[in-house]
Amino acid sequence: MTSSSFPAFVIPALTSGALAALAGLLSKLLTDERVAGWAGVLCSSLDSAPGHNRVCMKSEGGPVGLTYLLRPIFLLLILLTNSAMWATYSRALALGASSTSGVPTADEARGGAKKAGATTRVVVVNTGANLLFTALLGRILLGETLSSQWFLGAACILSGMVLVAG
Repeated sequence: MTSSSFPAFVIPALTSGALAALAGLLSKLLTDERVAGWAGVLCSSLDSAPGHNRVCMKSEGGPVGLTYLLRPIFLLLILLTNSAMWATYSRALALGASSTSGVPTADEARGGAKKAGATTRVVVVNTGANLLFTALLGRILLGETLSSQWFLGAACILSGMVLVAG
């Protein structure tokens, strides 16, 4: 597929949706007990490293020191991911606005239905990508299962957005 076969805003809109899903995943991991488990695996592999006892302080819940070190890293990654998401989303909106001429179509000139603006199309692509990547990341990295209700709800949301976008 060549880049001329779809509007210029599509790639940044897809990217911003994926980054939003990644930020959501990182937010979930920030407060998830899996971080303590990962810290335990990392600490067990660092048993003979210098300074191991300071970083891998143990408690009944796992390695406390490394867990407290990983959480701010996740927070920083959330902030960076959200910043990148907003930058790419803004880029998609700018590209979407520049791809429309502002001149009404022949159908609109005859009093037909007006097509949705470029902003709406960017939102549809972004939201669709966010839903898709959220489902994929949750399934692949967290082992979450999605019910048929989730798929039905996602299909209804996306169908409604496509109808609005015209």
